[in-house]
Amino acid sequence: MFFTGILYFMGKNRVKILVVGANAGQDMYGNTLLNDSLLPASVETHVTFYDRKKVELKRYLPNLVEGVKQGRVVFVDTFPSEQHFDVVIIAVSSDQHVPALRETLDKLPALPHLFVLEKPLGVSPKDLQWYRSESKRLQSCTVVNEPYHFMKSVAELLRLARKPLTEVNVWSSKKRGVVNEHGGLKVFAVEFPHLHGAASRFAGRVLGVAECEENEYYRHVQGKTDNDGNFAKFKVGDVVYTVAQGLGAFVMDRHGKMQPHHAPPRTRKLRLDYVDRTAVELDVEPAFPRADSRQPGAGKLYFYDANGKLQRTQAVPDDPRRFFAKFIIRRALEPRTPILEGVGLRESLARNEALLRLRSETTEITGRRITSA
Repeated sequence: MFFTGILYFMGKNRVKILVVGANAGQDMYGNTLLNDSLLPASVETHVTFYDRKKVELKRYLPNLVEGVKQGRVVFVDTFPSEQHFDVVIIAVSSDQHVPALRETLDKLPALPHLFVLEKPLGVSPKDLQWYRSESKRLQSCTVVNEPYHFMKSVAELLRLARKPLTEVNVWSSKKRGVVNEHGGLKVFAVEFPHLHGAASRFAGRVLGVAECEENEYYRHVQGKTDNDGNFAKFKVGDVVYTVAQGLGAFVMDRHGKMQPHHAPPRTRKLRLDYVDRTAVELDVEPAFPRADSRQPGAGKLYFYDANGKLQRTQAVPDDPRRFFAKFIIRRALEPRTPILEGVGLRESLARNEALLRLRSETTEITGRRITSA
């Protein structure tokens, strides 16, 4: 059987993928989409990495290295404008999302079955206006990589949110290796779009300035350049929603409190506090195993009684990278496959618009001093 847009090659259906942005794209997509264990037996993926700058192969990514040996991976510094691709992935820095997508639309002979975009879609109102002008042709074939909207463990926590709540917290902490300006969005373009999107999902609406009670951006914490973070607090009815992000040599808790730490552990968590004072907390970090890990991904739930005592734990099998890769391949093979719920162009643009307004109305605090408890 032949699928539309898939070339039959060496006895297998050949899915052609273009990744625009060969630096981050290798980690995020290349290694996963070349994982043959995720593919049907009759399918083979071929990935072209395009970047204007010369980019070296990341040899710690085993599937990518093997793909190069097999001739299924190529790196180019000139846009492959004469080729048809089944999937196009835009994996450049935030301020280049629109220029890269415009170049792709201008140069490709036909639309792919799927565009995969990174968050945030745009870094300015002008960017969002351009997306809206192109929405007619992009809406049906565009998905945005916002994993909190398709993670099994987050869906389970959403089910647990049916009990009466007082508070929902979404927070993360990490020390950045590379610091980008993100077109002026700065920290509002790093993990914050994921966190804000997750909090909005629990609130049942896009959380914006109308619901916002606190919105602080901490620059150069402890006087250190690029030691940054931010905290936002929203209220919908009787429920408080907090979003906290630490990006430096400190840890940040769910309420934005910081403590210095020279090598903070990577943290990604969500928490529900109930009216009856019980709570449940989800650690999603184990759902993102390292490329060389043999452990299956899983989110871990922690259930607490009214006195804050841990009662039990529950592991929810979850691996959003593998799930997303399978969706990408499935959509390439069958273009009628529906776009994942909650991460289509329209929904992501609505969250992006709220993000821009939050950034423009934040209170900037520079050089905040913090001490150990």
